[in-house]
Amino acid sequence: MGAQLDPLRLTIDVRGLGISGYQAAEWLRAVSHVDMGSADQCHLGGQVSYADDDDTEQRLVESLRRLVDERGSIESQPQADLPEPRTLELENVMLPGDAFFGRTEQVPTDQATGRIAADPTMKSVRVVAE
Repeated sequence: MGAQLDPLRLTIDVRGLGISGYQAAEWLRAVSHVDMGSADQCHLGGQVSYADDDDTEQRLVESLRRLVDERGSIESQPQADLPEPRTLELENVMLPGDAFFGRTEQVPTDQATGRIAADPTMKSVRVVAE
């Protein structure tokens, strides 16, 4: 099954308002009693569910419009200096299954730099044996 768009999930980019997603979520909760569910430095996240109706959806829309209108009342913070998404791409030098089921060894984390992790990092790391 491939990735699908869920039309009931909302992601709202608030960077254009000069505030963070955290600030927007806090303001919506305090002023409009609307809980978005999640936030990060740049976004608000929410979901419409079977429990929502025209009234709750209208309340959300009106609250977001009010947030835009009253954004000047929220103290502006400097935008976070986030890396470009392409710089976060990892290099795959081995298929995960080959690493997990291959010959491995336990090494302390301070000796694992440059090695291929066979499973999640803990106190020591199980890495592909050289």
